[in-house]
Amino acid sequence: MRRGATDYVLKDKLSRLGPAVSRALRDAENRRERARAEEAQRKLSRAIEQSPVSIVITDRSGLIEYVNPHFCELTGYSVEEVLGQNPRILRSEFTPPEEYTRLWETILSGKVWRGEFCNRKKNGDLYWESASISPVLNSAGEITHFVAVKEDISERRQADQALKASEAKFRAMIEQAAEGYALLDEDGILIEWNQSNERIWGVKREDALGRLFVDIQFQVVVPERRTPERYEQLKAMLLDALQTGQSPIFNRLVEGEMCRPDGRRIYIQQSVFPIKTEHGYRIGSMTLDVTERRLSEQK
Repeated sequence: MRRGATDYVLKDKLSRLGPAVSRALRDAENRRERARAEEAQRKLSRAIEQSPVSIVITDRSGLIEYVNPHFCELTGYSVEEVLGQNPRILRSEFTPPEEYTRLWETILSGKVWRGEFCNRKKNGDLYWESASISPVLNSAGEITHFVAVKEDISERRQADQALKASEAKFRAMIEQAAEGYALLDEDGILIEWNQSNERIWGVKREDALGRLFVDIQFQVVVPERRTPERYEQLKAMLLDALQTGQSPIFNRLVEGEMCRPDGRRIYIQQSVFPIKTEHGYRIGSMTLDVTERRLSEQK
């Protein structure tokens, strides 16, 4: 009797032990998952706090709920000054209102907006940002927040503007030069052809740009040498020069006779040179009309 009662008690305990172990295992796994989630959240928080770009989180109406330290460092505003504010406090007159309209239309439709702003710091200084603004959705698919990741590109913009100014100055100098100037891209296509080249070669800028240089070159070969074999020879020389950056005529003065499209024969002096690029070689040339000198020498 006593043994039967003992067996019953053991069976009862064993029957409850299984579920208890299962619960303990589930609880342990849940704790591990929570710990992993908390660690992931800590890593994400540290990444945002230490990020070298500005991160701004707003509610659905656009009011700021969070900014990271880099935002404050860049703009000069403290966290307390911007919380509850609209990011328009940074807005300058150099970003068109239509750009903000497109921004809101994009993010309210659930899409990511990417673009550039010219904003103003607290001290009044202007700066440029490249921004990516994404909507945050809840489980029901409703927009609850927006996250903006913004990089200061002021130095890059200034460098771009300086480069454009330098290019404009160079182009003005080239256009005013007495020498004809031509530039071929890595495929042998003409991308520069100044006014002096128009005058010397008798070929308009609009008729030269975008064409293979060898076609223009063959067009002015003197008639007695204008043969299919000569065209293939010129083409092979050009392709080899573009691929290797080397040619017998590079970096030396060469003179020759050409026949313009209007039939007039002239003598030219030319300097041809390679320009190394990331994608191969470009070729530039400077040309002078030396017809008068050559004719006087022949007398």
